[in-house]
Amino acid sequence: NGVTVEGSSHQVVVDLIKQNNQLCELQLLPVTDDEAKRLDGRGKGSSHHDCVPDYTEKNALPITIPDWTNVDKNGERYTAYNIYMSKKLLCSKRYSEFSAFHNALKREFRDYNYPKFPGKWLFNLSEQQIDQRRRGLETYLCQVTSVCIMYESKIVQEFLCITDENKKANPVEDNNTSIEILLPDKKMIALSIRKSDIVEDIAAKKAGISKSNMKHFAIFEQISEKFWRKLQDNEMPFSVMSRSSSKKSLAIRKWIFSDSKEKSLISDDTVLNYLYHEAATEIKSGRLSPEEKINDLKAAQNSGKKTLFLELVQKLPGYNTVVFPHCASNVHKNGSIIVAISKSGLTLIACSSTGEPEEQEHKFNWDSIIEWETDEDEASFNFQYNREKMSPKLVKLYTDYDMYMKDCFDRVIAELEWEKEQMDDKPTEKASATTSEKTSTKKLTKPSASADISDGDL
Repeated sequence: NGVTVEGSSHQVVVDLIKQNNQLCELQLLPVTDDEAKRLDGRGKGSSHHDCVPDYTEKNALPITIPDWTNVDKNGERYTAYNIYMSKKLLCSKRYSEFSAFHNALKREFRDYNYPKFPGKWLFNLSEQQIDQRRRGLETYLCQVTSVCIMYESKIVQEFLCITDENKKANPVEDNNTSIEILLPDKKMIALSIRKSDIVEDIAAKKAGISKSNMKHFAIFEQISEKFWRKLQDNEMPFSVMSRSSSKKSLAIRKWIFSDSKEKSLISDDTVLNYLYHEAATEIKSGRLSPEEKINDLKAAQNSGKKTLFLELVQKLPGYNTVVFPHCASNVHKNGSIIVAISKSGLTLIACSSTGEPEEQEHKFNWDSIIEWETDEDEASFNFQYNREKMSPKLVKLYTDYDMYMKDCFDRVIAELEWEKEQMDDKPTEKASATTSEKTSTKKLTKPSASADISDGDL
């Protein structure tokens, strides 16, 4: 039916067939026996591996894409992204070349769990969007080239224009290195790690937090004074540090949305100390406004009552809320959207293209949102919400932080489920009341109606 399936998996073909209830047209291409064997991976010169490649051997290379060049050649204008290794320019590639490179890798290394590849945009990109794509391409390239078997492949070597001279100057060695990570109490710790270590590898090396409590913390990269991005589990801190302009760009921060969950952890003195210092920093930076509680907060702080200080901060608007940088969206085409995620719900705030907030905003309860996902093709985070007496509506957020948004959605739902389990386990004074309470408990699997967003604008 006009869909090219060369190199696709068997399941993709089956799904395409299932989509056609009556007629399915297949175009069959005749090949020789030798070609058939090669395509099946049984003949000489096959690009498929006889055994599963070893993707565990890794080495973080000093590859960066710090800038780009606008090219005007033979009447065609395009953006070329400059790829460096050890601060030496290797080559410049346009987006279409990166896309072809990505597809070639997927054909050669079919069973590898690839990182997100920046999607294609159907319109001209602004400088901000070009920079978002640059960062996305850099993150993608750093991860795939860190896998030794992929870096040594002909596909990567030809794409990066690697010569014997480059190889001698940048030998593939997984040397130990040291990185510094900021703790919530502003203390800096130095970690001796391998360049290929990923977040979960070094999380166990953090001192002072038990393994059971460590899952409520994560490593974040500072993007701006008020926004920190949580690293993905497969990201290597060394690679993030090597491409960051800030020497103190990584920090351990809490990974919690639920106040109840937070309260359950403060019996650990180390956790209490970290939560207290992070809350104090949020107020000092201006991200949280103490409002009329300023005197009570100062009194608690001066008397060393950290638990009381946290109880007061938890009542401030915006606490345990992640506010993302403004981004484009399909529901506000004449401006941008600011996304705020908290346990109480999802808020979309209309703003100008430069991020200046406007009066319009919409709030969604979590039980009104029925599904969410990232879209690699459009470089967006999408979610659907229920509408009363209408079909669900799809909202698309074109953001560079789509994976982090998805992590936030998943985390909030998990914590809401945890709170529900805690409520279900609590004994009640009257046995008859127990059944009634359980029956009236809201279930996330049954979305309720929410305020609607009109088509095309917020």
